[in-house]
Amino acid sequence: MLFVKELHIVLLDICRYKVRLFIWFFCYLLCILYLVKESIPQHGIMGIPQSLNLFFSSYTFIFPVLPLFLMFFSFGIVPFFDSSRFVRYQKREKVFLSLLLRVFWICLIFTLIYLIGGFLLGGFLSGRWNNVWLSTKGTPYLIYGDQLPLDEYFSSNIMLIRYLITSLLVFHLIGLFVVVCYLLSKNYIYSFIIISSAVILDKMLNIYFGFSFINDSLSLEMTSWLIPGLFSRMIYLFSGFGLLFTFLAYKIFIKQDFLTEYGNDHEKEY
Repeated sequence: MLFVKELHIVLLDICRYKVRLFIWFFCYLLCILYLVKESIPQHGIMGIPQSLNLFFSSYTFIFPVLPLFLMFFSFGIVPFFDSSRFVRYQKREKVFLSLLLRVFWICLIFTLIYLIGGFLLGGFLSGRWNNVWLSTKGTPYLIYGDQLPLDEYFSSNIMLIRYLITSLLVFHLIGLFVVVCYLLSKNYIYSFIIISSAVILDKMLNIYFGFSFINDSLSLEMTSWLIPGLFSRMIYLFSGFGLLFTFLAYKIFIKQDFLTEYGNDHEKEY
């Protein structure tokens, strides 16, 4: 089955970069530690929900979250364009489907590593494994008191589902954008610069004009849970852009000469 087979191949490709993967995990731990430390509340007790407060924030996504994701994404996507691999495929449609599956698996693996790391570190550092935002000692209650129905806005099941869906959609959208840029530039470093510049530009638009495609929609800080319709808007926006990037990637993909165009970049592995 192609779905499972691609997962096996992408894990083998990622594990090829043992030294880089070790460096990445070191940076990952520093990133998670930084995000958790920055989330310590001025009011209320610390817990897992508070630990994840800045994992999706317009203040932390540009750095360190985005570079961390782009580094990890390169471990799985660059090896895919090894020209020797295209010999076993008969149709470009099948190759493109394999590419889409690979993007999905890389983003899902990163999402799980990212969220599980924050969950575990937040629990160990705070010593609390329950949802403290539902208690009277949590930050939401100390700020809003009895005015806010905590079970309605901060239910553990709802928060877990929203974290998973938001993170997967955000990273999948960025992953598809990376693929489009990589197909056009044939160089991952150029793709890294283009993606980072686009997200920085989006943040500047948000600061100076109050308009943003990415930064506002990805936010899962405490106040974001209280905005009606933000979650559904995020799903529609990121899904729509995801379909657009998939279409662009396909139109570019079918015109590529994989036997010659990606040789140099693959030899350099970036």
